[in-house]
Amino acid sequence: MAKNNWLLNERQQTIDNWLRAAANFYGFVTPRVFLILFNRYNKPKLLKAELMKYWHKFDVNSWKYYALYDNAITRRGVGFEKIDEVQFRQQGKKYYMPTEGELLNYLDPDYYEKTPESERVYQYLRITLSLDQENAEKFMQRVTWMMRIDVPINKILDVLNDFHLVLKDLDQANEFLWLISDLSNHTRKWSNCGHTPTELLSGWEKPREMFSRN
Repeated sequence: MAKNNWLLNERQQTIDNWLRAAANFYGFVTPRVFLILFNRYNKPKLLKAELMKYWHKFDVNSWKYYALYDNAITRRGVGFEKIDEVQFRQQGKKYYMPTEGELLNYLDPDYYEKTPESERVYQYLRITLSLDQENAEKFMQRVTWMMRIDVPINKILDVLNDFHLVLKDLDQANEFLWLISDLSNHTRKWSNCGHTPTELLSGWEKPREMFSRN
């Protein structure tokens, strides 16, 4: 049987998993930052020469998930215009450094961080709007993804129609809008290099290192 030269070995599969997760988490991330992040949690150390050696192999295996360039690792499937917008809006910001567990959660493209803000929206869907558990989870996955990539809030509210949800009056509409806005402000965004808007506005900084873009 002929050897499949494109099959990833264990080391390459680990790198590929981290590339997928980083693309989902950041949207746009430089190879330098990726190497720092990978080497924080993995051994042996990954050098850029090794990454470049398997560059095309990774690209062939993961063309649905991320794209590799000399100066960037980007998420596929969102359009070049969105990636250009993300790159522009990331300027002057430092990358948030997730823990290993935080980052690898994003291997699942439908993953979203469970926070008090997300729990409030979820419970509002289930209790106030009487949405069943399966569709409430699908709603959360959809809107948190849209928030991550900075879809305008009015477009996010349009998702209500897709789930046949109707807000009965102005008070309920204002209440739901507040919950959605609060969730957006506590969602990690590509344009913020993985930070939430609340973290940036408050000058928040964890004890762990944050990465400069250069």
